[in-house]
Amino acid sequence: MSTDESPRRGHMIQTRDRSATFFTEPDWQYHRWSGVYMTSHLLIAAHESINEWRNRMLHPRLDTQVFAFGRLAHVLLMEPETFEDQYIVGGPVNPRTRKTFGEESQKFQAWAVEQKKHAVRTESVELAKRMAASVQRHKAAGKLLSAGLPEQVARESYCDLPCQIRIDWLTADKWIVDYKSTSDISSFSASIEEYGYTTQAAFYQAIAKIVTGEQLPYYLIACEKSDAATCVVWQLKQAKLDEHRARNEAKLREIRSEFLAINERRPDLSVMEQSVEEFRFHSERAIA
Repeated sequence: MSTDESPRRGHMIQTRDRSATFFTEPDWQYHRWSGVYMTSHLLIAAHESINEWRNRMLHPRLDTQVFAFGRLAHVLLMEPETFEDQYIVGGPVNPRTRKTFGEESQKFQAWAVEQKKHAVRTESVELAKRMAASVQRHKAAGKLLSAGLPEQVARESYCDLPCQIRIDWLTADKWIVDYKSTSDISSFSASIEEYGYTTQAAFYQAIAKIVTGEQLPYYLIACEKSDAATCVVWQLKQAKLDEHRARNEAKLREIRSEFLAINERRPDLSVMEQSVEEFRFHSERAIA
């Protein structure tokens, strides 16, 4: 394992313990370590079904156009200056509709494979930009995003397991902001529980508390994938987060032994069961 691929830390956000920090790393690198570190998505899967969790540990979830659009929306809202470095816009045009072929079509996929960047349709970019503009115009959402840092990563030991989180936006006041896109804003409140967003929030808040020594408020910004691009902001209630934290910790204790056993059997990685102090020691040596 080369040092360039190793999990590492960077001093991005001042915390109570100077050796515990948030930092940034590429999206692909963060997701490469899913399974080596416990993640919120693995935890959500464990709550749904232990068999589903085992499958996700061994076979990472395949990428989809929904996930791809979500990443595009995040970049255009929170890191628009990086868009041109990451994406190429275009694709073959359907002569019948005079619009770009869909991103799941064979023609678009054949074109996308030839590109050196993430390929995306003009229509998808225009929609994501409308959504970003709507969020920025929203009084509460605009205020949350007025100062802070995007895509903040932390890796810590939680319930005696190595865990990682990647916060969409950490405000200058150290509030956690999670940006979600939805096909129907009117039903999004039901989606918060249906898709495990509260489970994710409680997990993120618990790891962030280890890093900062503080219990950080948690906000959701939801924006509809439509011409209207309606935006709504929720602050998740702490009582609900506390309830889900207790549920998460019980599940983490339940799967701990199997999680470590799965990682001990991985042929390509040998850093499964290190303590937080060992993580820091190796990371600091890699950075030095």
